[in-house]
Amino acid sequence: TFRRRYENGESVLQLSRRFDFPPVAIFRAILTSRGWSKVRIRDALRQPDTKMPGRDASEFKDAEEKDRVTNVNQGETAIKADLFEVVVGNFLDQNGINYRRQEDLLKEQQEEHGRPVNTPDFLILDHLEINGEPVAWIDAKNFYGANLSFTKKKTKKQMNRYIDEWGSGAIVYRHSFCDGLKIPGVLMLDETPLDTSIMNRDE
Repeated sequence: TFRRRYENGESVLQLSRRFDFPPVAIFRAILTSRGWSKVRIRDALRQPDTKMPGRDASEFKDAEEKDRVTNVNQGETAIKADLFEVVVGNFLDQNGINYRRQEDLLKEQQEEHGRPVNTPDFLILDHLEINGEPVAWIDAKNFYGANLSFTKKKTKKQMNRYIDEWGSGAIVYRHSFCDGLKIPGVLMLDETPLDTSIMNRDE
């Protein structure tokens, strides 16, 4: 749908307003619909002037300028995500809560199963309740928790594996979350009690 409308003359920003969807995500979807590989898309977004035809390069620059959700620089995104995990870990440490990190679970499951199976960011070893709800694991998400069907479906699938293994848990969204975002067995939290100062130095 995005590609057809785009090729019929609608701009990416018009599509973004029409479908209430991040413009860079729409642009990625258009390129994917053309049969472009993830690697080709990544390279094109990094070097639009040399890797894209004229209109595409112009449309992408407009999309990136107006997009407040999608970060094209995935390297920076990964660094921020790691920092947010450090922030959550610091909070758990300050409150004397014992846990195991994702890295430990990855190594253990790789040895036992030959591949990672269930790896939340934090597996809580103590009895922990937050807002009266039992929390056996915590996942840290360095973005806004939007109540969009495709992201919710992916998150729910991931969280259900954790729930099946350890019981209910929590997701901490750095940029808060939509009130309509509800997943059974998952407590939604924001960054309110956390010290995120280490993340704000370059922002």
